[in-house]
Amino acid sequence: MSQLANLGFFFGGLGIFFIGAGFLWWCSIYEKTKSSGKKKNQDE
Repeated sequence: MSQLANLGFFFGGLGIFFIGAGFLWWCSIYEKTKSSGKKKNQDE
């Protein structure tokens, strides 16, 4: 059972890592769309 506990802890840590990485990725995508929207408005 201790091996299962270690495995759960490992995958729990990975889950937190992927949530953090996904959040940073989403932020970068959001900033790009936001800045491209401003550029479109300036061109008009």
